[in-house]
Amino acid sequence: MLLDQDLTSGAVLVLCFSIGLAITLVAVGVAASLSLRAVEKRSTWLSTVAARAPYFSGLLIVLVGLYTAWHGWSGLQAQLPRAAAILLSPSPG
Repeated sequence: MLLDQDLTSGAVLVLCFSIGLAITLVAVGVAASLSLRAVEKRSTWLSTVAARAPYFSGLLIVLVGLYTAWHGWSGLQAQLPRAAAILLSPSPG
């Protein structure tokens, strides 16, 4: 009985959170779209920047990926001597 009540309460909370998040995201999207239209009417440079934004975004994602890979590889190299010592040490017994 108590488990059913907790499950129902949890489901209602998740539903309410999802509805609130959807309303917030739609409102922010509409506001951004309307403000972008207003700015584009007053200036021409924004459309040039917007056309180049996907290239900049892609480059940024590649750079972050390379940094993450380098950082991970460095961490693995730092752990290698300790891992080798554990593997080569005689086991007790």
